[in-house]
Amino acid sequence: MEAVVTVNNKYDFSEVKKDISCEEAVSLSNYCLNCKNPMCKKGCPLEIDIPDFISAIKNEEYERAYEIISQKSVMPEVCGRVCPQELTCEAKCVRGLKGESVKIGNLERFVSNYKTPIKVKKSNGLKVAVVGSGPFGLSSAYHLKKEGFDVTVFESSHVLGGVLIYGIPEFRLPKKIVDDVIYKLENMGVIFKTDVLIGATITIEELKKNFDYIFLGTGAGVPKMFDIPGVMSKNVLSANELLTRINVMHAPNSDTPLIIPRKVVVIGGGNVACDAARSLVRLGSDVTICYRKSEEFLKMRKEEYEHAKMEHVNFIFNAEPVRIETDKAFTVNKCVFKIAKKHEKIECDMVIIAIGTTHNDLIPRLNGIKSDEFYKIEANDYVTSDSRVFAGGDATRGNATVIDALSDGLKAVEKLMQIIKK
Repeated sequence: MEAVVTVNNKYDFSEVKKDISCEEAVSLSNYCLNCKNPMCKKGCPLEIDIPDFISAIKNEEYERAYEIISQKSVMPEVCGRVCPQELTCEAKCVRGLKGESVKIGNLERFVSNYKTPIKVKKSNGLKVAVVGSGPFGLSSAYHLKKEGFDVTVFESSHVLGGVLIYGIPEFRLPKKIVDDVIYKLENMGVIFKTDVLIGATITIEELKKNFDYIFLGTGAGVPKMFDIPGVMSKNVLSANELLTRINVMHAPNSDTPLIIPRKVVVIGGGNVACDAARSLVRLGSDVTICYRKSEEFLKMRKEEYEHAKMEHVNFIFNAEPVRIETDKAFTVNKCVFKIAKKHEKIECDMVIIAIGTTHNDLIPRLNGIKSDEFYKIEANDYVTSDSRVFAGGDATRGNATVIDALSDGLKAVEKLMQIIKK
């Protein structure tokens, strides 16, 4: 479905892409060859039995299709929206060799509307603390609870969901979708505690006194910044800060301050840069994304790139940032780039930097969990330097995808089960 944002629907953050109908779902499912050696399954980080759930759709057994996906995934409704299927399952689809791949993401999203209760084993008497309520934390909690563990999730923020909430705009992932995942886990018996900063408020050693095991899903939420002149000027923000103000603090329609710029330069070429740009378009700004490489190397999803262009986001490629210029009040008024060996000035009154994130040092530095020099937690098959502490997702990978973090959550629980059975 095409998305066009104009001045007439300013502040409209409603979801762009819509659900497909039952008729469309059955039609798409009939395109699947039901391969004996399904490459799509191998392309999925969660190794979901894709042909099986698609076969269920063919037979109009939508609840059964949901149950098949839910064996591995805590959030089909999220993955159907934000998972880069074009790089995973759909990229491996045999149909794609001579035409268009099966639209697995659309089918997964469709199936998520037919939820069924999740079966939970009886309590095994073991308690697990999950640190962080992002994709890894929620996936870990889900699979731990299904196996009979007593699970408590600790979140440092006042809202649950991690990057799913603060990092992804409403028009791509409605907050109600994430809330529904949280409610599902609560109904399963998972306990959530917000405003608890593990590593500082409560140390890992203190946590170990009340829990048998700990799962760390602390992510990688510290923004990277450039070391160029002018980067500390007024109206230079990280994309993380901008998106948090809009997505969590509901700026500019709240007490959280956010200057609505007239012209914005977004530096970066990934999904976060695209999310920041498209959010600002909805606030009425004229936005230009400047990326240091050519178009073919863009890291954002092709679908999001196309939507951004439809929404009149401008793109400049092969643009290397040189400096940020300001007026006498040290407020941004130009951003200088090296383009085709020449320095080009782009007028703007805000610069958004979206060049990735790195790790918080809190848990490694203060709690004795080994990490590399950039505070990325070291884990061997999801087990950290402390045998009772597991970790995964961005905390151990760096910047990764939601589906990678969900896969880590599943596999970390599988590793714990292997250890317990020994």
